[in-house]
Amino acid sequence: MPIDLKKLAVAAPPPIAKTEVTDLVASPWRAPKEYQSHSPPEMYPSRWAPIGMSADLDRILKLPRRPQLDPKSERAETLIELMTARWSRGERACRCAEIDPQIKAGRRQCLKRLNAVQAAILYEIGIVGGCLAFAAVGSGKTVANWLAILAFCEYDPKIKNGLLLVPPNLVEQLHHEYLLLREHFVVPEAWFHNGSGAKELAPGMPVLHVRPYSLLSRPENSAWVRNLNPQVIIADEADRLSVVNGAGTSRIIRQFFEHGETLFAGWSGSFTNASLLEYYHLMAIALRYSAPTPLDQAAAEEWDRAIGAHESLAPPGELLALCEPGEHVRRGFGRRLAETMGVVISTGSSVDVKLTIKERVAPTLPEAVSVELLKLRKTWVRPDGEELIDAMSVSDCAQQIACGLYLHWIFPRGEPETLIKEWLAARKDYNRELRQELLDRREFLDSPVNCEHAAQRYHDLRPKRDDRPEWASYAYPRWHEVKGLVKPKSEAVWIDDFLARDAAAWALEHRGVVWYGIVEFGRRVAELAGLPLHGGGPDAGTRLIGGRSKKTGKTYAGEDGSRSVICSIESHHRGRDGLQRLFQHQLIAQMVSSAKKLEQLFGRLHRQGQAQDVFAEYYGHTDEIVAAVATARRRAEYIEQSILGNDQKLLAGME
Repeated sequence: MPIDLKKLAVAAPPPIAKTEVTDLVASPWRAPKEYQSHSPPEMYPSRWAPIGMSADLDRILKLPRRPQLDPKSERAETLIELMTARWSRGERACRCAEIDPQIKAGRRQCLKRLNAVQAAILYEIGIVGGCLAFAAVGSGKTVANWLAILAFCEYDPKIKNGLLLVPPNLVEQLHHEYLLLREHFVVPEAWFHNGSGAKELAPGMPVLHVRPYSLLSRPENSAWVRNLNPQVIIADEADRLSVVNGAGTSRIIRQFFEHGETLFAGWSGSFTNASLLEYYHLMAIALRYSAPTPLDQAAAEEWDRAIGAHESLAPPGELLALCEPGEHVRRGFGRRLAETMGVVISTGSSVDVKLTIKERVAPTLPEAVSVELLKLRKTWVRPDGEELIDAMSVSDCAQQIACGLYLHWIFPRGEPETLIKEWLAARKDYNRELRQELLDRREFLDSPVNCEHAAQRYHDLRPKRDDRPEWASYAYPRWHEVKGLVKPKSEAVWIDDFLARDAAAWALEHRGVVWYGIVEFGRRVAELAGLPLHGGGPDAGTRLIGGRSKKTGKTYAGEDGSRSVICSIESHHRGRDGLQRLFQHQLIAQMVSSAKKLEQLFGRLHRQGQAQDVFAEYYGHTDEIVAAVATARRRAEYIEQSILGNDQKLLAGME
C-alpha cells in the first residue's frame, strides 16, 4: 500500500484549474512545433500517453518563484555576510591547529566564513522551516549539518531538540568537524548515538542527536525515532532515504504522519540517479504543499515517465506548461525546482581545477576469460555451472569475469544436494512473500527481522506479545525448518588476474587511488603492488586520512600521498574528505553504472582543497562495461538537465 504523502500537508489543497494547454502537447508520432519541447519525436514512444493535468500540477504552477542561487552574485555575497555574522563567534584565538594536523601542516585553513550554499540553506530554513539542498560534492554540507537546527530555531523558537542522520562511516569525521566549527561558530549541543556515547555540551543550545543510518535500520530500533520524538530531522547524504518503502525511510516518514509538526531538511550531492521517485517524498516532508514535485505517488510516477532517465520517454503533455517556448521538459521542470523557496541547488563546479576522465586501455583478454564470457552470454550459465535467472544477474557476472574472476556460493559444510535444493526453493518462496509484506512498512513489520519475529509469533515459534503484531506467513514454516541446515558462503573464483596485474602496474606508475568493488580483486591488486588496502570496518576513515579514533582512542598517521592506495568503492566513495590534498590521479578498476556513485568517486579528488588538475581513468574493455558507462552517461544527462546547475563530472570530464 503506497504512502499517501498528501496527508502530510498542513493546508487544504488549492482547487484544480481547467487550464487549457492542450495546444502545447506534442503528439508522440509527430515532431513538436517550434514552441513545444525540442526533444526528437523518437524519444516519445506511442505506448505512453502524454502527461495530463492534475491537482498536483495545478498547485505547482501556482507556486511563487525566486531566482536560483548564483554563488557569484551580489545576492549570494549578501547571504554569506548575513549568515556568517549571525552564527560566527567573531575574531578570536582558536585551537584548530591542535585539533587538525592538516591545519597545523598548512594544508587546510580554519573555517571562518560560510560559502553561498551553506548561507542559502540556513537563510531559507529560517523562512520556510524546511529545505532540500542539491549540494554538489565538496560544497560544505557538514557545516549545514551542525548549523541547520539553529536556523530552524529562527523559524520556531520553541525547538529544543533534533535528529541528525548520517552515513555510519562519517560519524567520526563529523565529530572532528564539530570540534573545528565550534572554534569559530555557535553550535548546538551534540549527543552521539553510535555506541560511543559521546556528548559535546553547549548549555542553553538545542540538542542535536546524531544517529547513523545503519542503526536506524536495525529491527530493534523500529520505534526509536518515535520514542525520541525529534522536533526537527536533518538528513546528511539524504539519498540514503531514497527508497520510500525501506525500513529506515519508513521509520522517518512515519514520524511525520504521527507528528505533523516535525520539520525536515536534507542534502546530498546525488539525490537522484535515474528517477523523480527517488526524492519526491523527501521534497514533500520538507516543504509540504509548497513542494515543487507531486505529493501524489501516481502523479509522481506519471511525471517520471516524461522526465526520468529512461531509454524512451513519454510525451511531456501538460508538463510543457512548466517550460519556456522550445525548452526541453526536463529543463522546465528543473527551473521550477531551482526557483522554489526551500530548494537550494548549487551551480557550477565547487572546484576550479580541471577534471579529465579517459579510458585506460586494458590488456588483451586472456583466452580463458574470453571463453567464459562467450559461454555466459550464450547460455546464461556461470562458469561453475549455475544457471542465472535474469539479464541483470548475467550482466553483473559478465562484469566480474571481465575483471578475471566471478563470485558464487559454496557450501563448505558439505550439505547434500537435495537439501540445498530444498533450502533454495523454501528461501525463494519466503522471500517472495516477504517482499509483499514489507510494502506497507508498518511499525514492527518494517524490516525482514521484524517480519520474521511476527511470523514466529503467529506460528507459535516465539512467545506472543500484546504490543507486537503477528504475521500469518504461509511460507515461513517451511523456511523455518530448513534455513539453519544450509550455510552458504560467497567465494571469488579466479580465472586470470590479468586486470589486477595491470591495476597494480598503474598504482606503481602513479601516486593515486585505485578504486575496487570486489574485495578479492582489491586484495590481489594490493598484494601485487605491495601497497595498502583500505576497506571498511572500524576506523576505516582515520586509517586512511589520519587522526584519532573517537571509538577506540587509537591515533593513526594516515596516508601522506607518497604512495598509491587501494580503496573500496563502497567504504570510501562518499563523504571521505582529505584525499584531494594527497592525490590527483585515480583509477576506477571496476566500473559502476550509477551516475551518482561515479559523481561521488570523482569528487573524492575533484573537490575543494584540490590544488592540481585531476585525472581519472577507467577500464572499458568489454561490451558489458561499455553498456555500464553508457547507462551512467544517460543517467548523468538526466541529472544535469533536470537539476539545473548540478554539472555532472562524468559529462564534463570524459574525453
